[in-house]
Amino acid sequence: MQEKEISNYNIALAIGPDCTKQIHVMLYSVFYNNPHLLFTCYFLYFDLPNEELNFYKRIVAELGYKCVFLQFPQINIDRTEYRHVTNETFLRLLIPSALPKNVKRVLYLDYDVIVNGSLKEVFHYSFGQYSLLAAVANKNQNKLNAVKQANGVPYGKKYFNAGVLVMDLDKLRENESFKKDYVLYFLEHHLKEIKEDDQGYLNHYLWNKTKIINYKYNYNAAIYYLDGHDAFSRIKSATELIKAEKKAEEQAIIIHYRGASKPWDQKYYGQCGKLYSYYARKAGYSIKVSKQITYKMLKFMNIVSLIIKK
Repeated sequence: MQEKEISNYNIALAIGPDCTKQIHVMLYSVFYNNPHLLFTCYFLYFDLPNEELNFYKRIVAELGYKCVFLQFPQINIDRTEYRHVTNETFLRLLIPSALPKNVKRVLYLDYDVIVNGSLKEVFHYSFGQYSLLAAVANKNQNKLNAVKQANGVPYGKKYFNAGVLVMDLDKLRENESFKKDYVLYFLEHHLKEIKEDDQGYLNHYLWNKTKIINYKYNYNAAIYYLDGHDAFSRIKSATELIKAEKKAEEQAIIIHYRGASKPWDQKYYGQCGKLYSYYARKAGYSIKVSKQITYKMLKFMNIVSLIIKK
């Protein structure tokens, strides 16, 4: 067995009940592609059954990692915008104040991602003057003008996705907007003033303190890309559809299954579903993607989108 590096790498996860399989698959994908790295996993949660906590302890130990559990009392939230978003998603905002002061850098991952390559490079990215590393929410930033305006992000500046974040914790701890009391007060009284919940919060306060990194570290499996561009309306054949998915699987380091459709559901309409099944099997689960998007479906969806635009 390859000896692990002495350097410790930190991962933070905000978890709710009934997502043990997804967390297991995600952590196994981390291990599978980074067998030589030593990770400490910080689990942030409100309330979990003992059997789930014990499950996480066991799988983390089996992977050779360390785990730390950080429990929080339930918080009052001025309501979330999306039905598939749970209160646990807001725990990422408390990472700077919750993690030990000796932890300087951490990679936050949503539970609906898999890691498909080495994480060493992204852990060693230079922050420079920035507090956060993140990938864009959409390569076509013009589609986000309305939400950017609502969240105080100036025109021409990048709007990022919050599902994969590398945090400079020292800088964020100095930021008043990420002090525990401030975050909790905002969530209880002012969340409706921004769009997209915690992602809106992060963009609102950190749009000028975030370094945009390569899209391969937060590849959106819900949208097809071809040659680096949104290919939703550009894919002209089933062959190109296969090409787009193969390219994603070859190049993406972190694949994010954004939106309400997930690869472990009975029906899944995004891409890279077979890749998710591959890592699920490696982790000991039998997850078969029963229905992935086809070229005919993509063509129909494109027609619908054009009608909506009109």
